[in-house]
Amino acid sequence: MSNLIVNRLDYARIKKCINDAKLFKSISASEAEKLMKELDSSKIVEPEAIPSNVVTMNSIVKLSFLNNNKQIQFQIVYPNQAN
Repeated sequence: MSNLIVNRLDYARIKKCINDAKLFKSISASEAEKLMKELDSSKIVEPEAIPSNVVTMNSIVKLSFLNNNKQIQFQIVYPNQAN
């Protein structure tokens, strides 16, 4: 189903975020189920085994738009760190 690679620590933290969101009704049960299915289909590896070209939690991502040469940068964070 998926080509996701997730480190073991992020897997546990993301799973908790999904369960918390479902508990607090920020997402529906069906949305939570879809997210859990996607997460469970991922390849789980130890943090040190994550390839260097894989975006993980706390990664800083830079996007470049070819049509106007603009760039944006953002960091992948857990919900409690989002703004």
